[in-house]
Amino acid sequence: MKTPHERKKTEIILSIALAFLLAACQPTPTATSAPVAPPAPTATLSQMEAARQSLDAYYTALIGRDYAQAAALFTTRVGVAQSELIQMWQENDRQGWRITGYEIVNQREYDETRIVFWVRINQEGSEPPQFDAINVLHLEGDGWLVGNATLDKIALQDRPHTQDGVSVIASVFFRYVEGYALWFNIRNEGSEALTWGGEGETCGTLVFADRALASPCAAATQIRPGEEVNVSLVFLEDVLSRPRDERPAAIEIASFSWDRDGDGLPDPDQQPWSFQFELRYETP
Repeated sequence: MKTPHERKKTEIILSIALAFLLAACQPTPTATSAPVAPPAPTATLSQMEAARQSLDAYYTALIGRDYAQAAALFTTRVGVAQSELIQMWQENDRQGWRITGYEIVNQREYDETRIVFWVRINQEGSEPPQFDAINVLHLEGDGWLVGNATLDKIALQDRPHTQDGVSVIASVFFRYVEGYALWFNIRNEGSEALTWGGEGETCGTLVFADRALASPCAAATQIRPGEEVNVSLVFLEDVLSRPRDERPAAIEIASFSWDRDGDGLPDPDQQPWSFQFELRYETP
């Protein structure tokens, strides 16, 4: 959905995937190194070994501050362009951030085209000095490419759902190693400010055939008349223990309230409302 030119647009990103990218991989390139392709699987090299070689090459490039090579080893399936990665890494490097070491602490084959690695990373210029990350490696045409914790990024076929001048439309569903995320847009066509969420409340419920998962609100989001925001909900679960083809059937996005005095808080005399709708997935 494109924002009309005259409207102010606010971007709010809560995705685990992008959070890992922003926190985990930020050194600067040597200027003249040429990108290299990931190691291709061979008859004498197991898939696990080939994937691990790609991951080793990726972190070695980051430690050596070789952005072009690291970006060439990163998949585009998680929705981040190589140029965006390079720009992000360069900016963080200018601020003194460095990866100084890494250790692969665990690995698991998810299916024939995806292998999950758990990595312990050492850094300087940020706290804590050591942290854990998850990389899913994807078997693509050029071999194994590195990703963040994303297993699948699935586009949704949705239409605006509207109540009292407020519209919601879902765009993308993510399956991560440790949970799910739904990206969606909220547009306020009403005459009053709108508040979505609040501390201690549940902002969303993801409905599967056999269970439902709740997403607590991070903070209240104010949407003024004529504005729209891109937001997301995160649902935690051990996805590796679930069937690989499992997808939720529906979503409830809750905790909408009017904010007539414009203080960023819902009006106390109002009952919050919600949107409930089925999730329809685009076919690959």
